[in-house]
Amino acid sequence: MSQRFDLSPLSHQELDRGFAHRVEQDRAITAELIAYLGEVGARGRHLTFGYSSLFDYCTKRFGMSEDVAKKRIRIARLARRHPALLERLADGRIGLTALLMMSTALFAAKTDEANVMLDDAAHKTNDEVAMLLVARSPKPDTPTAVEALADESKTKTPAAPAAPEPTLFSEGIGAARPLVPSGSREAEGSMGPESASVSAPTATPNTASAPPTSPAPPVPRTQLTPLAPTRFDFRTTLDEQTLAELREAAELLSHVIPNGDLGLVLARLVREGLQQVRKQRRAEAHKPRAARVEHDAQASAHIPEHIVRAVYARDKGCCTFRADDGHVCGSRWRVEIDHVTPRSRGGRSTLDNLRLLCRAHNQHEAERVLGAGFMRGKRAWARMRKRGRTACERPEP
Repeated sequence: MSQRFDLSPLSHQELDRGFAHRVEQDRAITAELIAYLGEVGARGRHLTFGYSSLFDYCTKRFGMSEDVAKKRIRIARLARRHPALLERLADGRIGLTALLMMSTALFAAKTDEANVMLDDAAHKTNDEVAMLLVARSPKPDTPTAVEALADESKTKTPAAPAAPEPTLFSEGIGAARPLVPSGSREAEGSMGPESASVSAPTATPNTASAPPTSPAPPVPRTQLTPLAPTRFDFRTTLDEQTLAELREAAELLSHVIPNGDLGLVLARLVREGLQQVRKQRRAEAHKPRAARVEHDAQASAHIPEHIVRAVYARDKGCCTFRADDGHVCGSRWRVEIDHVTPRSRGGRSTLDNLRLLCRAHNQHEAERVLGAGFMRGKRAWARMRKRGRTACERPEP
């Protein structure tokens, strides 16, 4: 053990003072970290360093665990809405877990109401915070329910399973992780309250409940649990129409999948559907049409299919944004084709002037080149146009 961590030479009094001092330091530094994290997200600094989400920035650049990053990102967003919680966090009146429990209710609360809630929760245990929340927003009694279980005589049970064998009507799995890419909005924990990456616990003796005016973030509809290096327990929730369509697909494919295994049916549908999606998004085709010689790269806003294919092939379907330190984003989530030199400034739809960027870095680059004010105006104009209010003037770069 290094001398730094060998505390055996300390007297009892030195140990007590040192421990108390570091507890205070830990609280203060945690509050400062939350404040910094909120400001980093609000300014979009993670994008500058080549990360499409704040979550990736925390976990990949700074090595935070996924759980720690999600919780701190959520509290950072909450602190942007209610900055007063930072002082309470710094002086120990409230802790991170209690804030997470209260987060859904606090996001929905106005400033005065939030301050009252924070004061009521000061120096309370998690159980006491949970009781405060259910007193504020009671939930109805859990109804008596009968759940239909599969007939064990007809269900093949794998030996020593790591998780229950998935069925069409499976419920959520306890140790499952949501099937959401880390660069997606669900995982990124951006500064808006609508994209919470850590849902508040439900109201049990150790959890919290949301007010009726602000429903709690939904439980992930899709979950994925590894069973083996090449096998996964995949579970999701289907609506009635999708279930009927899946059953119809099983019937139509019964000549090639006679046992009607829905996993095999789904795999077949995914493979065939993926070809169509690739064709639409990447202009892929088994026999692509030859390039049209007469294409005017300057005059036309349309990017020919052969150029789209070439861009995706060259960039390998990944965001190519490169930070000053050389880090490349590499996200495959919401990837878009971007003009290096914008069309509004004479940029051509040629292979050399096109690249792939994720949505976050595409917007980041647009604000850098065209200006944040212009892009805000452009988005506002697009929203008004979508609502049918076309009389407003379109912004020009």
